[in-house]
Amino acid sequence: MTRDLTLLEQLENSGVKVDVDSYHLSWIKAVPFTPHDVTSNQIVIQQQMLLPENKEIIEKTVKEMKDKDWLDIHTVLVSLRSRLVIP
Repeated sequence: MTRDLTLLEQLENSGVKVDVDSYHLSWIKAVPFTPHDVTSNQIVIQQQMLLPENKEIIEKTVKEMKDKDWLDIHTVLVSLRSRLVIP
């Protein structure tokens, strides 16, 4: 028995490039297609970056970029997280 496609799957299959407004990695991995872009909402990004699972990558990045501006560090952290969401 096959399941009906979700509306998002139907949109994706019709050629619409579906984005996600989330940085919640487990939710994004559960989406039945690969999103084309992720949110740039700073509140959403901040909430996800503060999760304990991100502690190691934050500490590593800050240590590696210790002489850089905080905005540069933040940009790199967001980019690293985005790579996990969209390969």
